[in-house]
Amino acid sequence: MWLPCLLFLLFLHVGSIMNAVPDSSVIQTPANVTVEEGSTLNMQCRFNGDSTKWSIKWYKVKGNEQVELLNSSLIHIFTHLKDKLSNFTLKSVDLKDDGTYLCNVVIDAAFQPLNKGTKVTIIGITDFEVNQTSGPIHEVEGADVTIECRFRTVGRNSSMYVSWDKDGLAVEQANKTGSYRITQNLRAGFASLTLTNATVSDSGLYVCNVGREPRNQTKSSGIASHVVITKRDKQPETDSGSPGAGIGAGIGAGAGGAAGILLLLLLLSVLAWRYKKRAKESTTETEAAATKEAGTHLPLTSRQKELTYASLRFNKKEVEPDAGVIYAEVRTKPKQRAGNSQI
Repeated sequence: MWLPCLLFLLFLHVGSIMNAVPDSSVIQTPANVTVEEGSTLNMQCRFNGDSTKWSIKWYKVKGNEQVELLNSSLIHIFTHLKDKLSNFTLKSVDLKDDGTYLCNVVIDAAFQPLNKGTKVTIIGITDFEVNQTSGPIHEVEGADVTIECRFRTVGRNSSMYVSWDKDGLAVEQANKTGSYRITQNLRAGFASLTLTNATVSDSGLYVCNVGREPRNQTKSSGIASHVVITKRDKQPETDSGSPGAGIGAGIGAGAGGAAGILLLLLLLSVLAWRYKKRAKESTTETEAAATKEAGTHLPLTSRQKELTYASLRFNKKEVEPDAGVIYAEVRTKPKQRAGNSQI
């Protein structure tokens, strides 16, 4: 009794759907797509019909199951209601992303137009295209030496790894006594090895290896980075006991830098200032002495009545005269009276 009723209800349901949206359809593109591992997958779903009550969801078919796909850091779904379309983007595809992707459109909460979906095929990458810093790299003891490695990313990068070798051995074994630092960004395809406070024992050939564990794949650039660390030259010792050793050592130590140049310029400025000061003081003293000496001289001549006296003073620093002043008597000829001229 229950079977005829079930068939009747099913017939009514199908009939109502066909009458509701007979002209609705869904077009999903592309029908087939092949992309390389690590690249971006793009698909589009468009709805054709007059209904205003519709929705679109994306699924990935796994056997008899449909797993709904939602927005995430790798998946981006954008639905444009006015144009009745939806775009699907999957970034950095992996081998496990191959399969069938289905755009499911629901119209008036019931009708679902037929859609075959998109068949996706992923091509695996076997060449990681590894490149690293070329050599040789020359440094002195105590410096930090960085070797960079760039490579092609693969899929989700979760299975990728980067390792470093020195002279054919893993860097962890070869540099047991050395100090180093390893950084990497698999998504960006970048890694680096830094030898900190390098010593002569850090010299050698370094190789960056990029691999993937599930497939046991390993790739290197084929060219090692040759690192050469040399000893730092010793600074010559200065004799602190010799005259001027302190100043000479201070200037010599800083001659290679800006501090040494500034110190030398400052010293030269002080010496020039002292020289000018001394020259000025000497000139002032000379002028003062000349002025004082000039003030102590007596008038050379003096006249008293008919006698004229000449004042002679000999002033010598080396020898003092017996008498400070010598007077000489000079007589003048008397004036003649008029009419008594003598012939």
